[in-house]
Amino acid sequence: MLSNVKYKQKGYSKDPSELRADVESTRALLPNPAWPFGIGFITWTIKDAPQMFAEALKLQPPLLWFSFGDASEYIAEARRRIPGVKIFAQVQTVADAKAATVTGVDVVVAQGREAGGHGRSEAAGGGGVISLVPAVADAVAATNTVVLAAGGIADGRGLAAALALGADGAAVGTAFVVARESRMHPVARRRVAAAAALGPAATRRTRVYEALRGLAWPPECDFRVVRNQVTESTEAAAVATVPDGEAEVVRVWGERFRETLAALAGGSVGEVDPEVVQVPAGEGVALVREGVSAEDVLRLMAEDTRERLRVLASLA
Repeated sequence: MLSNVKYKQKGYSKDPSELRADVESTRALLPNPAWPFGIGFITWTIKDAPQMFAEALKLQPPLLWFSFGDASEYIAEARRRIPGVKIFAQVQTVADAKAATVTGVDVVVAQGREAGGHGRSEAAGGGGVISLVPAVADAVAATNTVVLAAGGIADGRGLAAALALGADGAAVGTAFVVARESRMHPVARRRVAAAAALGPAATRRTRVYEALRGLAWPPECDFRVVRNQVTESTEAAAVATVPDGEAEVVRVWGERFRETLAALAGGSVGEVDPEVVQVPAGEGVALVREGVSAEDVLRLMAEDTRERLRVLASLA
């Protein structure tokens, strides 16, 4: 499933027509219209925009993905309304994985701190893929729930490692953001491509963009992005350590950030400030292949995985 990456001036979209348009454009990308597609939700935002979940139910997606929050009531409703729907739950702890299986999810996605975008902070107990995935796999083994690894996996070596850790597969994001079909803004795409030369050090976890966007993300969450002037500023460092840190970062960076959001929303390229724009990317950014198709990303990953597993098997 490809994600249509969009930037909103005021947090997340609350317009069902935008969701319908995103689904239509995603379906148009599929070589076969019968192929499945999915709709993902930041679970805690559904209460603020229940019309979006209602619209998703009308669209009858074969897959639904929930992250960050208790999705039990939404999962039950989806089971009633969408025959045969497959439910994915992204989790960051073993406890959350166990709770997800109680709700009857089909797939648990164990997200390590290497992942791009939002995740659980280290201070709040967020762990890396290499320790989290086997712990989650063991915790849910008796339920026959599928386990996917997420975070820093961008090629066959990473997928083979995930399988060795006990996962059944992987959820991959950053490897696709510079694929030809990606709808990420050109400035953001260039930031990801440039970050590839720097490796994992090109990204960092921060809460500075929550402050700039005015989003009330749970305090245990932070956000992995490509480093820029905003993330490396003293104001960004103060967000989590100084009582008035959020107000200070908004005072210093707020106007430039709002200008960049406006340029993104308008489709402008020249006015998007690359040192201000929020560009989510995981630690696997060094492994991305710019300009290839999504199909090629998958094909090369599968071929490399088979070769890595063959080599590992020969060592037995």
